[in-house]
Amino acid sequence: MGLIKSGMLKDEIRILIENALMDLGYVKFSIDMDALKVDINAGKADELKDFVEVSTTYSVLPVKIKVNKKRSVKALEQTDEILEKVA
Repeated sequence: MGLIKSGMLKDEIRILIENALMDLGYVKFSIDMDALKVDINAGKADELKDFVEVSTTYSVLPVKIKVNKKRSVKALEQTDEILEKVA
């Protein structure tokens, strides 16, 4: 039985022309990254493409194993043995 890995995609936004984005209203005290992400995800990426660069990264998430704490001591020992073989 193999372990199944899971992953996650994440967009990274790199600001190319900060002043232009601020003139478009993406401002708090600096660029409003939350509003920028919302608009990019809402399909406004084309009109912003000269000002930002969006790259996507993939992160591998570690496998999580749940142990039922209500199981008997013998079952817990078997679980420990399995975990030692996997590690």
